[in-house]
Amino acid sequence: MDWHGLQFLESTDNLRSVIQHHHGWHPNAEQARELSACIRQGRLFYETASTAPLEIKPLQLFYGMVAFAKALVLASDRHQRLGTMVGSHGLTDCSAANSRLSDLCVLIRGRGTFSAFNDVVSRLNRLCYFGVGSHPMSIVLPCANSADLDGVRMTLKDILSRTPGLDRIYRATFNTQANAEPLWIQGPSIDGEPWTIRIDDASMFDSRESLRTIVNRWRERFPFLAGWRVSTAQCSWGKSIIVFANAAPNGDDIADDQLEANGAAFQVRGGVPREHLLQDIQHHVDPVGGGFGSGGQYAIAPVNGHFLSEFSLQYAALFVLSSLVRYRPQIWMHSLSQTAAANQPADDGPLALIEALMSQNQRQVPQLVCEIINPGLAATV
Repeated sequence: MDWHGLQFLESTDNLRSVIQHHHGWHPNAEQARELSACIRQGRLFYETASTAPLEIKPLQLFYGMVAFAKALVLASDRHQRLGTMVGSHGLTDCSAANSRLSDLCVLIRGRGTFSAFNDVVSRLNRLCYFGVGSHPMSIVLPCANSADLDGVRMTLKDILSRTPGLDRIYRATFNTQANAEPLWIQGPSIDGEPWTIRIDDASMFDSRESLRTIVNRWRERFPFLAGWRVSTAQCSWGKSIIVFANAAPNGDDIADDQLEANGAAFQVRGGVPREHLLQDIQHHVDPVGGGFGSGGQYAIAPVNGHFLSEFSLQYAALFVLSSLVRYRPQIWMHSLSQTAAANQPADDGPLALIEALMSQNQRQVPQLVCEIINPGLAATV
């Protein structure tokens, strides 16, 4: 990990210049010192976590996450000060005393660092794509604001299933589909062409009905796909490759009068007429993950109807894991021991998934901080 981008921001002189240039306001000396202190503290916790043993790593990462969260709140709102921030997290560990790892539970309740952080990252959530002339473009797709999340309850399994990049190991761990899946969104290369969304499914269809089953399974998890029309479908590289176009389905878009067979593949009959294309694409796509960093785009299923930022999900996961480490260390140590006792079965199944989450957080969150505060130096982290 290259920390130079963050170290650059630890200079109060650099910070004041960057905030003025990118955020349109000029911090006074005390505001710059508070912001610098949060960035430095976050970096040091993350540096420490990179070599910390698993027994305490969740705690180090959570402390770093909180410090970085405060930094983003301070940078985004000139009226915020450390002394006036709500002192609580705004999260409650509602896990049972003997909870297994996947059943650890967090409740979003009231104002706190989590809600302030969520309100920053949720409004910056974006879809990145290449538009006309292959120019890089982005569309803001806000996630749920904190006021709407009050009372939402999630298990660690719920969070892990919605964390971009963990889909394969999640399927292997729980033998079920993840609620975050990679997709490829392509804007029109010339005006008048459709937008397309490509999905890859590990199961291969062998008939129209099995294709329908796959499409329905995706639409159940990611509801916005019900408003996009299946354009092509084929089996290749040991998987089903399905492309949707930004046109509302005209009835059953898998039916023979809509989708014609072409050998073992399918394609929409007659193409998608330009007059059927949906406009204002931001109103026809739910919030996606992957808008920050270089990990690609991910569809993320809602939680109780609410779309959470991928970084808010990471914050919640680290909160409940750090709570476990602090207050019920015997349960965490038992999981790490990878053994079973007479009255305590082994609980090490999700460990690889949890480690993958922490590794991903270590890569992504420092880059997120740089990219939001100082986009010009984001690539150096």
